Amino acid sequence: ISSCDLHGFTGACFLPCNMSFTVVGDFDFGKLSDTVEKRMMKYAPAGAPASAVIAPEVTVNRFRKDENKKNHQSNCIIGAPAYSLYDERRIPLVLLMNILGGPSSNSRLNSQLRERKALVYNIEATYSQYVRTGSAVIYFGCEKENVDTCVRLVLEELDKVRSKPLSSTALMYAKKQLLAQNAISSENGEVQVLAIGKSLLAYGDYMSDDQVRSRVEALSAEDLQTVACDIFAPDKLS
Repeated sequence: ISSCDLHGFTGACFLPCNMSFTVVGDFDFGKLSDTVEKRMMKYAPAGAPASAVIAPEVTVNRFRKDENKKNHQSNCIIGAPAYSLYDERRIPLVLLMNILGGPSSNSRLNSQLRERKALVYNIEATYSQYVRTGSAVIYFGCEKENVDTCVRLVLEELDKVRSKPLSSTALMYAKKQLLAQNAISSENGEVQVLAIGKSLLAYGDYMSDDQVRSRVEALSAEDLQTVACDIFAPDKLS
């Protein structure tokens, strides 16, 4: 949130009573709680609110913004509002974004713009989820003279996922790849503890690896196409 009207809200939010501390391990809860409170509450101002400040609703309108800077490369972002933490459609969108621009070199956008045509230095697709909304974003960096070509190719890929569902084979491999990436990331202790903490805050629970696998395996090609038509509709893209 960058509006100057929310300056007061931003300042009010960064308080110890609105912070979260997550620990995963064999610890005594009472001792851990005492330690955290001892270290953190000394920073709490007198009369601090007992509950988090709720952000006001934010309306996002489609826009285009260009800035000319003396950079070696051009940086472009194409994006649209997306589903919140509590929308069940977030699951197929996670898979779709991984297919389009996930961390692997075989993602559609990376394969098309970087591996085949050598037009971009980097290209990726990310999906961020918040309490009331989300954002689906495609970013790439390229030479200035290639921006229009890259934008056209990105829009062509988005049109493909809107107009034609994935084949059963492509969908199977996409699911396997996402689940494998999730398994590898879960081996990182920091990533795991942050994911569990975020899930507990949002849902009061967290999904096991088996539950995650079940949710992903249940997705159909039509689920992904429906989400693509909704999120990446041309009149929603900025």
